[in-house]
Amino acid sequence: MSDGDQNNGASGYFDVKEHMYERTLTIAFNGMNPLPARYHPYLFAAKDDVAVCIPRQPLHLTTEVFIQAMINRER
Repeated sequence: MSDGDQNNGASGYFDVKEHMYERTLTIAFNGMNPLPARYHPYLFAAKDDVAVCIPRQPLHLTTEVFIQAMINRER
């Protein structure tokens, strides 16, 4: 994942073996629109300018989408 505005932040397909995530939120630190939160239900890796938000305990999908909406509303 990157800080791009298109394709939900996906910047390409790469063969990454470590630091893979799935079903979580990301927040981009820079780019055209800084601090957008996005939910990614698929397996992905993130660039160094993207925060991967890993919950301390499992959350329902609706809870994660609500958190995404509130973060995007406040920026």
